Amino acid sequence: MLSYDLAKKLKEAGFPQGYYESEKNEYYFREGKLIIQGGIHLRKIGYSELFKQVIEYEKELTLVPTLSELIDACGDDFLGVNRTQGCAVEEFNKWEAIEKVWCCNEHGESRKYGYGANPEESVANLWLELHKNS
Repeated sequence: MLSYDLAKKLKEAGFPQGYYESEKNEYYFREGKLIIQGGIHLRKIGYSELFKQVIEYEKELTLVPTLSELIDACGDDFLGVNRTQGCAVEEFNKWEAIEKVWCCNEHGESRKYGYGANPEESVANLWLELHKNS
């Protein structure tokens, strides 16, 4: 699972939050002190008062996206994610997510990468790289 700090960076950079779209969604609430699972689930099991309170604090919810949601958000720019093996990476045996590019961009830069301790972190960091100047 992503840390609160990384999830918050995604939210601040415009990552879609998808409030209450799935029973499986997880959210940090208020500085990462509580994780709420599935707003739809709250409605189904009859916690209407609690659900009303959660809606009031929606701006304080921060989505914890799954690996598949992160990959989907990268769209066609996503090539893959793998464990690093080379000496070019600062820390050996981390995960890297790679942008799919066919040639250099207008500034002569090659593809972008995202690194992390797990696949979710690496793809989240790639998404941030892809949306750095958006």
